[in-house]
Amino acid sequence: MPTWLHAFAENQPVTPMIETVRGLLLGTPIGNSWWLALVWFGGITLIAYLVATWLFKRRTTR
Repeated sequence: MPTWLHAFAENQPVTPMIETVRGLLLGTPIGNSWWLALVWFGGITLIAYLVATWLFKRRTTR
């Protein structure tokens, strides 16, 4: 596995989100996965917002 892919595989966003939701639904301990899920969710949302804003401005000024 390439180094960049290995780094992503160890720190990908899906597992903390699934573990947090599973823990909340089943009432089991969630440990520190809740803050990892929150950071990933916030980061993905911020990037999507910035890209959408950039695309909107680019397409409306033409």
